[in-house]
Amino acid sequence: MSGVLRRLALIVLLCGAVLAVAGTADAHDPIILTPQQTSPAAGPLILDGTVSFALYGTLLTGNDHRGFRARFRAGDLITVTLLLPDLAPENELTDAQRPGLTMTAPDGTSAPIQPGEVSRFTESFTGTKYIQYVSLKGPAVAGDYGFTVAGLVPARFTVAIGVTEQFGTPVNDITNRSVGVAGVKEWYATAPPALVAATDPTTTVGPTTTVDPTTTVDPTTTVPDTVDVVEETVPAVGKEGSPKTAVVIGAGAVAIIGLGVGLSRRRRR
Repeated sequence: MSGVLRRLALIVLLCGAVLAVAGTADAHDPIILTPQQTSPAAGPLILDGTVSFALYGTLLTGNDHRGFRARFRAGDLITVTLLLPDLAPENELTDAQRPGLTMTAPDGTSAPIQPGEVSRFTESFTGTKYIQYVSLKGPAVAGDYGFTVAGLVPARFTVAIGVTEQFGTPVNDITNRSVGVAGVKEWYATAPPALVAATDPTTTVGPTTTVDPTTTVDPTTTVPDTVDVVEETVPAVGKEGSPKTAVVIGAGAVAIIGLGVGLSRRRRR
């Protein structure tokens, strides 16, 4: 098929066949995307894109990416959906903050899949709840399609692909194939680290940012009674002198006098 026809097919997929079908993640074989799988080329390769898989990932920072590939035969039906867990903080994100999904055709043509109707549902296989807001369905050309999830803020996400239930289908370029329901529940229960830090009490203003106790007035430095006594017995030191200066000089004088008396007593002995 020529490049022009492939581009037309991609346009049909992205613009003319966007659907919102609640419950699309039901009975999908789970795959956990790792932080290292930041592009389609670095992600898993699903050898049959019509088999139902659910790929679970977490964007750990702003502008983070996750990717995977799926192989289709000419005329196969591409069915793909992007979802978020329906719990905080993801269900509090604005439309602009939600991750987006981009599809790349076998000829290298890429385009974002536009968000559509928003729906909520509970996935019966794992008992987890989701918000579905991006969905696409349409015919494929032969070859490997790339899918990239990216966002402006940290967030968990799920990409559901395929409709044929066939658990255990081989997947290339993956090391955690057998995560199962336990892996999905662990992913679901683990909020993005950056968002956890934003609400963690240990990240609030710490003691080092408060007034240091050592900078307060030490009670031993006030001694108002001592100052009164010194002012009566020690002459003021010039016009620029101060009670504190007088205290220091007076203390020094006492020390010198004491030293002189001690030396005098030693000489007499």
